[in-house]
Amino acid sequence: MSTVSNYQYYTQNSYSYNHTIVFDVYYISQWSNDALIFEYKNQAYQFMYSTQNPLKFENGACDSEQHEVRTYQISLPYTNQYTNIKFSLTNNSTKALIRNIHFSYISCHPTCRTCTGDGFNQCTQCFYDVILIDGICRCPKGKTLYSDRCYQYCPLGLTDSRKRYCKQYLISYILALYLFPFQYTQLIRWDIIYDLRQLSNENKKIAPYFGIFRYNEGASTIVNTTYFIYPLGMQLYIYTCNATPINSGISLYLNNTYYSSIYYDGTQFIGNNIQIFYQPTIALSGCQTAKAILLYTNLNVEQGSFTFSIKGNFTSGNSGWYLTYALMSSANCPVYCLKCDRDYFCSKCQIGFKTVSDGNCVSSCPKASILQNNNCIKYDQVTKYSKYLIQQFYDFIVPDNIKSSFVLESSTSKDFQKGDEIYWSYIDSNVVYGGKYVWATARFSQIYTINSPYHSLTIYFDAVFGCNFNGITGYLGYSINNQTEESYQYYESLTYFNSCILMLRFNQ
Repeated sequence: MSTVSNYQYYTQNSYSYNHTIVFDVYYISQWSNDALIFEYKNQAYQFMYSTQNPLKFENGACDSEQHEVRTYQISLPYTNQYTNIKFSLTNNSTKALIRNIHFSYISCHPTCRTCTGDGFNQCTQCFYDVILIDGICRCPKGKTLYSDRCYQYCPLGLTDSRKRYCKQYLISYILALYLFPFQYTQLIRWDIIYDLRQLSNENKKIAPYFGIFRYNEGASTIVNTTYFIYPLGMQLYIYTCNATPINSGISLYLNNTYYSSIYYDGTQFIGNNIQIFYQPTIALSGCQTAKAILLYTNLNVEQGSFTFSIKGNFTSGNSGWYLTYALMSSANCPVYCLKCDRDYFCSKCQIGFKTVSDGNCVSSCPKASILQNNNCIKYDQVTKYSKYLIQQFYDFIVPDNIKSSFVLESSTSKDFQKGDEIYWSYIDSNVVYGGKYVWATARFSQIYTINSPYHSLTIYFDAVFGCNFNGITGYLGYSINNQTEESYQYYESLTYFNSCILMLRFNQ
């Protein structure tokens, strides 16, 4: 056996339950019942193949060599370790190209530690302090899963908690003090709060951090905003230096009125109206001991300017704290928004942006939406009670039921050149139904059953035509209930993927 490719290394997702590899093999020599070997986790998969003479295709392989092509898809056993994959041939006289390798996994739902599927109700094991009930991992009421624990708040950048876990969410920043690396210009807007009983001439605004603050020292800044995007999320990253005295702490103030705080109880910091995400021990120059503390709280303030202050309450001059960053944002209101009437829903976007029916602001409408009066209406929100009956090929995953969901009614020898059951292909990293070497003249059908009352159906789909598609004699036809539709509404045409592939969008 001759090895024709090197080992490749892939890291697996530790909470995935299914792995799949898909690859194309371009046969560029004559094969007569010869084998390609694929090895994974010390397990070998053998693919026998015989080519025609001459080979079917002339263009598409290296240097326009004649070739034939096949797509192979393998479901692989689960692993959470580094994994070797290896291709080899059994006949030294045969040649092949390996292309379009897509190694993928279907992950557990983010709330599950282990699972039987990707649904939120298919969990078999939960994270720390999360309860498993009927396949669902639930945090206690009022808390949300972040990382592997339940918290009152989600950190900035992950403030979407609508699905019981902290999900990525794009936001606008009202205040940004970020000293990695140190930049003095960021501190110009901040004033020092001095302890009048323990006056110090130490310069707090020198590298590498903002501080050190001792006793009742702290800092304040004025925040100006005309946006209606409240509450404002406030996230702080603090370093403590040396042993913190018991009952010493740090407090936050709005317009000089107490808002929230943390204090040290002798073993750890405790929060009041503020979330402490972690407080690990770190090494910090000039300090015998140190901790890094990540804090978050929501500020309930009105529109206009207000003063934000952070102030210590330390009883020993040998200990203190640094402020390394302070970020204030529209935690529950999307980026580019001027006004939110409720959490996660923008009613007025900034100039140049459109509102989306799901509450976001965008410069151009998402693919699965239509434009109406400067509003992007998603397909499943066109009417009040709209919902999807089926969605397919809207992500990067090849559906497991593709063979059973599409019924092949007729085909010719021009179809399925990559394999009899290969109904799909990849364009870049996008899964499409059909594609080069796959779909030329075949006719498919699907049957949908609707068990609830409905008023009407709307069908949206994109058709991708390749570079050599003959627009005069070639066509894409479709019908509903075997009644041929003579016309359709065509509302968008755009170049997609590259300069010679045209995607047309249809609405029926």
